[in-house]
Amino acid sequence: MPVDRAVPVAPRHVPVLGHTVALLRDPMALFEALPALGPMVRLQLGRRPVYVVNSPSLVHRVLVTDADAYRQGRLYEKLVPITGNGVAGTDGPSHLAQRRLAMPAFHQARLNSYVDPIREQTLAMTRAWKAGQVIRVDRAMYRLTCFVVGSCLFGRDLEERQVAVIDRWMPVVFQNLFVRSLSPADALDRLPTVLHRRFARARKHLRQLADDLVQDHDPACHGTLMSLLVDARDGETGRPLDARQLTDEVMTFLLTGTEPVAVSLTRLFYELARNPAAEASLHREIDTVLAGRRVTSADLPRLPYTKRLVAEVLRLYHPIYLLMRRTRQPVELGGYRLPADVDVLFSLTTINRNPDSFADPHRFDPDRWLTTPAPAVYMPFGEGHHKCLGGQFAMTELMIATATISAHWRLRPAHGSRTRTIPSGELHPDGVAMALEQRG
Repeated sequence: MPVDRAVPVAPRHVPVLGHTVALLRDPMALFEALPALGPMVRLQLGRRPVYVVNSPSLVHRVLVTDADAYRQGRLYEKLVPITGNGVAGTDGPSHLAQRRLAMPAFHQARLNSYVDPIREQTLAMTRAWKAGQVIRVDRAMYRLTCFVVGSCLFGRDLEERQVAVIDRWMPVVFQNLFVRSLSPADALDRLPTVLHRRFARARKHLRQLADDLVQDHDPACHGTLMSLLVDARDGETGRPLDARQLTDEVMTFLLTGTEPVAVSLTRLFYELARNPAAEASLHREIDTVLAGRRVTSADLPRLPYTKRLVAEVLRLYHPIYLLMRRTRQPVELGGYRLPADVDVLFSLTTINRNPDSFADPHRFDPDRWLTTPAPAVYMPFGEGHHKCLGGQFAMTELMIATATISAHWRLRPAHGSRTRTIPSGELHPDGVAMALEQRG
């Protein structure tokens, strides 16, 4: 295939703004229409081109095979005001050094130690539930993930006022992340709009919270992610992380450990209510394996259907639905030549709904995972140098929370409730009102 022909341009292009309006209005409708145009399609954000990669194998090349030819792109630049130099927003040698410091917190033995606090926080939430009560599941799961992060990161419960800060301001960050990443010009970020003023306030409150949590850390508390960060030493200099670096890392884990997991749990229970056969299979497995006792780390390998259920939710409703990279140098990708310093974008949700990889891709079917796809097809936590450090932590949390809740409760859509999806930094379900039904 010749490498000098023009990359096809996506439809719904308007003068001056390009595809910005279409992306802000309904990003998934646009992204899901692009694979039919070819393995790579060009969007215009104002005068700036962005190349959307639609092929799983090409995404694998960007993330893994040719990863050194790319660096973190525009999406991560927009994270920096929030996460500073935390591991999610860095690149190159600095990123690898920070990954090495944080990685022990996510080794299997450490993951097993998080199971009990995840379970106990979930039980604490459900003890307040009453049969027939209608709850906002999206809000309940948000609070749960806040308390889980507090237990596993700091070894103690966050205070209600601290949870309220995260609950109020973290969604603002994700909304702004989406808008800023797809903005046709960086200068627009400095306009005194309501959205940008709210982002500045969100940054102030969340950074202050992260700083307070670092300052309040109890040195006698061991075995938490925070204690591992405090005790970590640079492999070359032997220096510990300073207070600013600790705040950056704490902010990063607050960002990645709350809303994305809460969104996935909300989607999971909504889909269970819509799929009685899947719910029955889950309850049968939980009742058989747990037989009325509390779930432990030893039970996780014995809950294969629960794991398939989580995998299917992450496939169909990946919470972080777009990622970006930027070319370091001229590259060849999918038969095209791309210059240095241009953004490459891909939607994990679109990749995971590819009919060439998954039969009937919009159907919710946990049993499709009885046949495991090639690694290049399914990437729930990314791949390569920047693969999500907390991916297995998220899987553990999702499985433990699902098993703990489903052992005693069914959730049913409340009469007259309507759920809508908000295109934010992730595909955020809003207004998920469900009635609680206690299992016998």
